[in-house]
Amino acid sequence: MLMTSRANAERNTLSDRVVVEDQSVAALNASFPVVPAIIEAKVLAGMASIIKECVARRGLLIPSSVLDERASKAIAAFEGMGLVRIPRYTGWVVGAP
Repeated sequence: MLMTSRANAERNTLSDRVVVEDQSVAALNASFPVVPAIIEAKVLAGMASIIKECVARRGLLIPSSVLDERASKAIAAFEGMGLVRIPRYTGWVVGAP
């Protein structure tokens, strides 16, 4: 997964702006303007407070691989922390603080 992420960043000429790390989200101790979260809804909801800290003010959290029928739990977890849900794009659920 890490190699694929780095290759995709390189292919899209974003390697100077994309950080790919092999460490726990809790260990990052940083915030980012865009945070892709390729995690199932149950795990996403359970890690909401940790993930929220990684999203910079006015940044975007982009959850992916969240099944529509399971998204409500994750959405509720993030909305409860002040993230604002913006309209869906091609089935994605996106939030920003």
